[in-house]
Amino acid sequence: MVEPPVRRNTILLSASLAANSAMLQLSAAVATLTVVLVVGCYLGLALWCLRAVLPHPASTIATTAELPAAWRQIIMADQKLVVAMTCPRVSMVIM
Repeated sequence: MVEPPVRRNTILLSASLAANSAMLQLSAAVATLTVVLVVGCYLGLALWCLRAVLPHPASTIATTAELPAAWRQIIMADQKLVVAMTCPRVSMVIM
């Protein structure tokens, strides 16, 4: 009666389990890296698109200091409208 090649089968089984574990770890690492890169690029692009508004929302409309008070109130109302319309969209982009 021929004995089964236990040593060879054990070596093959352990090698295949090691390769399987390595592939699972590699795929998890690549998936995590991909998610981080995609989210980072998306967030970077969103911040780049909003770079004019984020530093100082009141500077979105350029004005001079010699305007009458009525015009300053109108411009301030316009700036408040810009901020009010931008904030919900920013939260939608970031979320």
